[in-house]
Amino acid sequence: MDFRTAFMVRTYQMVGLAFIFVPQNVLAYVGIPREKNNQISSMNSFVRNIGGSIGIALITTSISRIAQQRQNSLMKNTDARKPCV
Repeated sequence: MDFRTAFMVRTYQMVGLAFIFVPQNVLAYVGIPREKNNQISSMNSFVRNIGGSIGIALITTSISRIAQQRQNSLMKNTDARKPCV
């Protein structure tokens, strides 16, 4: 992969994050009095961390399962008794 491709992929990821976190923060603080900002900030961080942990666990599990399925499909057509040429 060349530098330009890596740069563009990273740029698209960061632009997508802006469309997630800015509206999330706006919705979290709408209608909340100024004296409760610390509580909202801590709850927002807590929910973001828990959501990230769950998301990472789900993605890791799905990648592992897909890798196992692909390995099974490759091994299904392999015969250990035949010599490799």
